[in-house]
Order: sequence, then structure tokens, then C-alpha cells
Amino acid sequence: VAATGNNSFIVLLAKNRVIIYFLDKLDTKKIEFKEEASLAKMHPFYKTIFLTLSGKEIKIWEISQSPKECKLRVKIKGHTKNIIDAVFCKDEINDKLLASYSKDNTIKIWKLDKAFCINNISTIKLVEKVELFSKYLYYLADDNNIYLYDNDYLKEIKKKHFECEIIDFVVIKEKKIIILNEISIIIYNFENDEKQSKLTLNSFGRQMIYDNMLEILYIFSYRYI
Repeated sequence: VAATGNNSFIVLLAKNRVIIYFLDKLDTKKIEFKEEASLAKMHPFYKTIFLTLSGKEIKIWEISQSPKECKLRVKIKGHTKNIIDAVFCKDEINDKLLASYSKDNTIKIWKLDKAFCINNISTIKLVEKVELFSKYLYYLADDNNIYLYDNDYLKEIKKKHFECEIIDFVVIKEKKIIILNEISIIIYNFENDEKQSKLTLNSFGRQMIYDNMLEILYIFSYRYI
């Protein structure tokens, strides 16, 4: 089960089914999708926009409050194998950008409004995570390298190999990242190529979420947050 949403509604993914619950005490309504999805994710800035992921296809939806309904805005296709994940751009300069990565060893950057691929990045190794910004794209590959890609010049500008097995990473500021392994988190500066700090964990970490507005890092483990 996975859930995302805001104060007006919740988008719930349960057993590959997408369900929308409107949080109105006077008029509670539920919309259940007939089609299956492996992922549901809200847009970080447009709180009525969310995506669903199924196989090789991404769909962008918009929720309206009056009337309470959900409309399909655009379908995005282009990968030749199943998509692993899709992420919205994390800054507001280009908030209509989306990045997807697939088992076909490509990362694609899309214009949301036209479902147009503006950049196709071929990777040698399978990609495990992507963070997208207006100017840069970061991705973690299964060779334990984190790559920095320049979206303007369309080229890889840096690669950093880490000896510890990377479970997750998040970008907290431009060219500054937090890396999670099983027993610690490491703050690393890509620009200066240096480790700035390290914190040992007392439980195995599995995933991180960074709140840019509040500057809070959440670390999820098997035992607790």
C-alpha cells in the first residue's frame, strides 16, 4: 500500500489499484481506477497533478474538486522495456519536466504538457535512482557510481564511485548530496569532491525523503522512522 496527496484528497495505491478519496466531510467521494498501476506519485508543486506508472507507459492525471473527478491529461510512451520509476523536476524553474528510467538502460526527460522527449540518456549500467533538477540530473547506477549530468550541454560532467554499497541518495542542495548505506549517512559535496560529514545509524536504513521547504531529512528503516 502506498499513499500520496494533500489536504483535499488522497491518492491510494493498493494491490496495484489506484483509488482517490476526496477529504470533504460534506461530500465524501471515492474514485477507483479500473486499470492497474505499479506507482502513483504527486507533483511537488501542482497539488492536483499526479502520475501513474504501468509497464512501459506513464500517465499524467489532474484532479478537480468541482465536480469531483479525475481526468487523464497525457500519456507518455517511449521506453522499450518496463519503466522502473518516474520523477518530477524538484525545482520550480522547469516544473513541467519529468524524468523516467527503465530496464532498457535509458533515462528520458520529458515535457509534461506535450509528452515530448527532450533528452535521451543511454547508460551502460542499470539505473537505480534519479533526481531531476532544471540544470542537472543525478543518477545512481548498480555499479555503485553516482553520475552528474548537465541538462544544458547534454553530457555527463562527473562520476563518483563509493566503496560502501549505496542504498539511497537525495540531493539537498545543488551539487550536495546525502548518501545512505546500511549503517550510516554521508553528506558529500560533488563540486569540491569531498565528504563533509558522516553519521552512524543504529538501525539499517532503507530509504530517505528530504523536505526542501523544512530542510528535514526522514530516514526509513525496518524498525522505525
